[in-house]
Amino acid sequence: MQASPGPDCGFTTPSRTSTNSKFIVDVPLSTKREKLLRGTPTRFRLPPVRRLMKSAPNIHHRFYLARDHIEPFAQIVSFKRPEDRPSLSNRYRPELEETYLQQCFVLQGRLGQGDFGEVVSVRSKDDGKLYAVKSSLDIYRNSADRREKLQEVQKHEMLPPHPNLIHFVKAWEERGRLYIQTELCSQSLDDMARERHEIPEPEIWYYLIDSLMALEHMHSHDIIHVDIKPSNIFVTSDGICKLGDFGLVFDLNKDDPRKASEGDSKYLAAEVLNDKPTKAADIFSLGMTILELATDLDLPNNGLFWHEIRDRMIDEKYIGFLSPDLRRILAWMIDPSPLNRPKASELLDDPAIKKHKFSRTLLLTKHRIVLAVSDHISIAYIFVSYILYYIFLPLIWLFNCMHNWSKPIKTTPYSKRCGLNSSLIGPRDRTPEFNMPSSSDLSRQPISSTPFRFRLNFDDPSAYSDNENRPSPANQTSISLPDNGCNVSPYARYTGSGDSPTSSRSGNGRKRRPRRGDELFMDRRHLRKSREVEEDELDEVENDYTMGDD
Repeated sequence: MQASPGPDCGFTTPSRTSTNSKFIVDVPLSTKREKLLRGTPTRFRLPPVRRLMKSAPNIHHRFYLARDHIEPFAQIVSFKRPEDRPSLSNRYRPELEETYLQQCFVLQGRLGQGDFGEVVSVRSKDDGKLYAVKSSLDIYRNSADRREKLQEVQKHEMLPPHPNLIHFVKAWEERGRLYIQTELCSQSLDDMARERHEIPEPEIWYYLIDSLMALEHMHSHDIIHVDIKPSNIFVTSDGICKLGDFGLVFDLNKDDPRKASEGDSKYLAAEVLNDKPTKAADIFSLGMTILELATDLDLPNNGLFWHEIRDRMIDEKYIGFLSPDLRRILAWMIDPSPLNRPKASELLDDPAIKKHKFSRTLLLTKHRIVLAVSDHISIAYIFVSYILYYIFLPLIWLFNCMHNWSKPIKTTPYSKRCGLNSSLIGPRDRTPEFNMPSSSDLSRQPISSTPFRFRLNFDDPSAYSDNENRPSPANQTSISLPDNGCNVSPYARYTGSGDSPTSSRSGNGRKRRPRRGDELFMDRRHLRKSREVEEDELDEVENDYTMGDD
């Protein structure tokens, strides 16, 4: 293999005399979009291996009876001083069968699942905010396994807070599982890269700057992340990148180098395979992360192309569209020698990064100002709305009262047809239940068919007679009549007059007593009888007037 020098930015373009023999084992380097379009090749898949027979129970069953390390109830996990430790929610009831997560949170959805745990999105019932909760899939196997898993909580608590680090809320253990509650971000850089495939270069600079600020903060405390990759860098709704997942965090001053873990092989520096992790390894992993975001490369886990990328041998078609400054920064970060790689503070002092950092600061400041102004406007709107409501509420009530009292007096609809003198009808002669329409509205409106309703009192025999349609004397309304002798029933339109009609069983001469539920039936029958009587009486009055004129 020979290498021909490319542009003077640290990268070289590999040239091969024969590629067919290499592609049998090594999958060709390509972008994620190309891999998605062509699909996953099946010729490189190995046949399924037959499952081995077990000669002994697995570890879970062997340690199933050793439950001294399993707490039946939820308890806080913290390595801080007792006065600084968080507390459980007051909503938690240990006697219930539901877990602390089910009692104090509302599940919103699952964010992801790995080999050792899953992350879900929840809403707290205490403050109503959204959080991310990471829970282990398997219960503690023994006390040693429990201590190993609780170290992640200790690493979360030993990290000094920073705006570009995921905020740790609290952790608890219950029924042999560990739960870690952190702030919730909208998505990770890995999710963004899979959705968009082409991220503008200004955004690439912003993500690089935020990640460098988080790394510079951790390295200043002699803490390295070890597992930097797109799936561990999260983006908030404000567009701020935050570094998370501190399960493999390594303290250079306290931790044993022999117990250091390795991160994802796609983003791992070559020297970590034979040596302990260093700060330069974090810089290399971040450089590989930004390279993947900028070029949409599908980075290999191992093989020939894995070594070529670490030797900065990448085809020009994948990096040719990058700006010279970005190519220079990336080549500097993934230098094969860890001694030649820059520190996070040196990268932040680079002129190209300073230029984009200034624009990034202006953009974030503008965004924060807009959010603050919108929040204050919302609060002011709510406050003014409450003030105006309580100020104008008495005025609205007074206006409604005046409107109700200013309605015109509505007289009986029969005054015009019978020739009644409206001056003789005083305010006391009106029906007490509702106002009748005025005489001027009779020509435009039909006569209302709403009857005068009575309430039946079956317990009082004196209040109800054999005539089931005739009201009691207390409910009768008197109407003054003119001097022309108009004989109108005082119960017309409302109560009816005359003898009570026979019931449905009048064939045998019997009249049934009223029963419960007959009120509506009686009102309708009473109205029908009242109309018939009123029409007969009005006909008699008209005949009398006609005979008098003759």
